[in-house]
Amino acid sequence: MKNQKVLVAALILAALGLLARLPAAAPESAYALSSAESVLLTNEDFLRFHVVANSNDPEDQWLKYQLRDHLLAYINLELARTLAQQADGTESPVFFTVEELEDILDSKREEIRREAERLLQSLGYSDPVTISLGLRWIPEKVYGETVFPAGTYRALTVTIGKGEGENWWCCLFPPLCLIGSPEAAAKLQDPAAADLTKLSPAELEALGLSSLTREELQMVSAYYTEILNLPKYKAAALRTGGRLQLRFKTLDWLRSR
Repeated sequence: MKNQKVLVAALILAALGLLARLPAAAPESAYALSSAESVLLTNEDFLRFHVVANSNDPEDQWLKYQLRDHLLAYINLELARTLAQQADGTESPVFFTVEELEDILDSKREEIRREAERLLQSLGYSDPVTISLGLRWIPEKVYGETVFPAGTYRALTVTIGKGEGENWWCCLFPPLCLIGSPEAAAKLQDPAAADLTKLSPAELEALGLSSLTREELQMVSAYYTEILNLPKYKAAALRTGGRLQLRFKTLDWLRSR
């Protein structure tokens, strides 16, 4: 019996020693890049925007896209105004973290809902609109050529009516859907192209920025460029061709043995 106790104790100590040598496992939401980059991101480094249609009826889907375009322009303008207020004549670039952007959107949640219902009413629809903001589980999605793994993400979700239709989505932070496309985001990473003042009136109108002054457009350009050039987002290959893949550190360690 004594020898059995000694053997059990030795096995426990050996197991503890093995665990101590294992690398700490990352949260399940953590993912690394498929490239050679060593930067680790978590799902919560992104803030996504979803618009859910009432149904998959063609008319409801059309209405979803009308609301999408309207709200993206509305949010773009509201963020530009907030940037201008926070800058308050300073020369230093002003930009939001993902947490700050979430707080700003939360403070404007009711305004966004009312704006959405105003648009629907102007188009002759009476569907109610609900807004949610926070963490939600989202299946794997593709934006451009960037794959976002399934997981829990920060998300602003706008639901029309019963919300039984397909949803449209994009990324509010980093601000990919606020500048039109992943390709536009890639251009903003090039300092020579990161100038919204060079856009045509029609392009500015589509982004909701046609009412901004030249100085305000330059400030918004600096904001977008600053965010998209942060090391962890730039390394995420937001340019066309980027791909994010979910990884578990423990599995990577085992595969390397």
